Amino acid sequence: MFHSSRACRPERRTLELAQPYLWPPRDGLCSTWMKCDSRGMNGKITASCLCGSVRISCGMPAGPAAYCHCEDCRKCTGSAFNVSVPFEAGTFRVTSGEIGSFAKIADSGNELTRHFCRTCGSPLYTSSRGHPDRVYVKAGILDDPSLVEPAHQSWCQSKVSWATLPPDLPGHERDGR
Repeated sequence: MFHSSRACRPERRTLELAQPYLWPPRDGLCSTWMKCDSRGMNGKITASCLCGSVRISCGMPAGPAAYCHCEDCRKCTGSAFNVSVPFEAGTFRVTSGEIGSFAKIADSGNELTRHFCRTCGSPLYTSSRGHPDRVYVKAGILDDPSLVEPAHQSWCQSKVSWATLPPDLPGHERDGR
């Protein structure tokens, strides 16, 4: 069930997402949730950690970026929410640096593995046994985070009161899948 982020009260809405790959882009967009510039147009998106030792290369996103308000995401980011972008696992490459990981069963019941830079500790991406074909990259590590426009939010029942997001952003009380 979708709802407005303003009150996190259930409301019937339709979540309209673009097809994962719109080519050629319409109106300067690869889709309704990913802007295109010279990086997005060539099909490669790059990312890096705080210290720069970890470098990542990804293809175009496999779905919309999303806010997550669950307690695990808050604690692993040290912020009010996480913003991640799903990529096809086959297009995702760590091109340099050493990665550490931590696995935990999430509130959804799914085992998530959080990956981070072993040098500076930056959270980088999440992988999941429930979705082995996807890698969820933290939007803040993208070399050009302005490419991302989150399309929805999940775990709104756990949202902190002081987090302000667009009031018309669709969401789910729990996991949005």
